[in-house]
Amino acid sequence: MARLGHQRTIGYASAVSIGAEVGAFSGLVVIAEKLGALSLAGQEIVFNVLSLPFMVAVGIGSATAVRVGISHGRGDPLDTALAGWTGLFLSFLLMAAAALVIHAVPEWIYALHSDDKLLAAITIPAIIFVAYVTIFDGGQAVISMGLRGLGETWWPTAIQGVAYLGLMLPLSWFLAVTMGHGLIGLLEATLIASIFSVIVQSIRFWWLTGREKAFESSAG
Repeated sequence: MARLGHQRTIGYASAVSIGAEVGAFSGLVVIAEKLGALSLAGQEIVFNVLSLPFMVAVGIGSATAVRVGISHGRGDPLDTALAGWTGLFLSFLLMAAAALVIHAVPEWIYALHSDDKLLAAITIPAIIFVAYVTIFDGGQAVISMGLRGLGETWWPTAIQGVAYLGLMLPLSWFLAVTMGHGLIGLLEATLIASIFSVIVQSIRFWWLTGREKAFESSAG
């Protein structure tokens, strides 16, 4: 029963995390509506572009969670840390490659979606900005899965909730509407939230794996 309860806790935490993230990004749609029809259309395009490399990061994150979980389960803190940092490094590497492609051919990417010249004027610069967001958005997804591989449930959920509900949404309104940055403002807020998320979760992962190493050393 205890093991079933633990499994439920993991499921509940994951569900809350997914709900918070989906809700936060749905909130961006509402803010984009306030910016006008062109910005709303542009928002749909740029976040569609962002979602493609993110799916690759989710795959890396799943593999990282498995590797971290295996190493953690057999009580090998060095390999546990290596598995987590390897996953994060691989994510940064592949996301950087994706970012280079996005940055190099934004006009071509836009042309896959529309040929509207007015929409292009605001969307193509935003697609270029997506390249920067991609790296950190993918990274936070991977390190979150690394934490879950350690058996963490509510910490990654809380960090992502603060990042995307507590930071991204208010900053999106401030940057996009109040400061007049428009569509780019939505992406600026997403970038800030993703950087916050990957840094704080990485610190948490470093602290947990470091504590395991210290415990093993003292026990030895």
